[in-house]
Amino acid sequence: MKLPEIKNEMSRVIELSKLDFDYTHLEEYLGELTQMAAKVSGAPISLINLIDRHTQWTVSSEGFDIEQMKREESVCQYTIAEDNDFEVDDLNEDERFKDKPYVSGGPELRYYYGIPLETPEGNKIGALCVFDPHVRKLSSEQKELLKLIAGEIVQRLLFIQKHEELKSSVQKVKSQHRKVSHDIRGPIGGLIGLADIIKAEAEEKKLGDILEMITLIREGGQSVLDLADEIMSEGVKKEEPGKVEFNCRNLCKKLSELYIPQAVNKGVGLEFDFPSTSDPIFFSKSKLVPIVGNLISNSIKFTPQGGKVGVELQIEKNEGNNKNTLRVFVEDSGGAISETRIGEILESGNPVSELGRSDEAGFGLVLVRQLVEDMDGKIGVKPTEGAGPVFEIVVPV
Repeated sequence: MKLPEIKNEMSRVIELSKLDFDYTHLEEYLGELTQMAAKVSGAPISLINLIDRHTQWTVSSEGFDIEQMKREESVCQYTIAEDNDFEVDDLNEDERFKDKPYVSGGPELRYYYGIPLETPEGNKIGALCVFDPHVRKLSSEQKELLKLIAGEIVQRLLFIQKHEELKSSVQKVKSQHRKVSHDIRGPIGGLIGLADIIKAEAEEKKLGDILEMITLIREGGQSVLDLADEIMSEGVKKEEPGKVEFNCRNLCKKLSELYIPQAVNKGVGLEFDFPSTSDPIFFSKSKLVPIVGNLISNSIKFTPQGGKVGVELQIEKNEGNNKNTLRVFVEDSGGAISETRIGEILESGNPVSELGRSDEAGFGLVLVRQLVEDMDGKIGVKPTEGAGPVFEIVVPV
């Protein structure tokens, strides 16, 4: 069955990716709005869903325990294709939905009403919806109240994104403070050591005037050193690692939490490899999950059952500046993509190329490319003999 076509699909998915939400931690911000939607509608089930290229992420739920499903299995994919709302009186009587497991089997849902979650840029990034196991209708008043709740959900999502951006900016400032303090501390420490040596010689030779000057140099240097220590200790009083920052281990943990359910559902293996160290390098969370996640999701989709997707992370410490380098490799055992076609996509940004898999793979590459370039990074690909390609992302972190 043909799926609904979405206006501005590329723009829509890019905006959702740039919002950079942690889909597993939005319930605490949105839970009361989901409960309110259920109460207003009188329906036992209410969901807030965000929809990317392949997946519907349920970020808040009332009455139905679900975290994600394939986009093509959802009802809300039709809602985001609408200008206003989308209503189905009886899902069991609709050819598009009657064979879906949540209709033909438990909980045997019948009624659906959904409202797009539209950003100020005009992109519909998801939907607020209610379900009922009984055929029914909502009044016009109930629908208007649900639209008001949908508007509040969008505003709250935008607030969450701005809050995370602010936390990331504060963390960058703290990191810069620690670097400046470190740069100050080294030469000043050396100056104090030299002053101590000269002071000892001056005391031995009873050079009173020189001794007084050396004492002043040492005290001034110590004051700067104390200030550097204060800045460094202030920088240490940051948020717990993992809340504003990642290291390779907890980035893999987050990606595993989000994408292993998709791999298991498809019957595909998903493995992660990252450096094991007692002194991990931390880096900003910004955009990393949607960038790597889109590649993983693409690979899962185009890898046959019984195949495997591998993700490898490498971190390179750059002593000369404040930016380290993160390298991410994603490899799968799906069908090969022509090296020429990949080059065309990455150079032109056109997703509608004749790929060995499908145009959808090209769309995913264009999306990742734009996100990577926004971080001043690069994306490359290496075709492999008789297997899927190896994608490489290089970003400063």
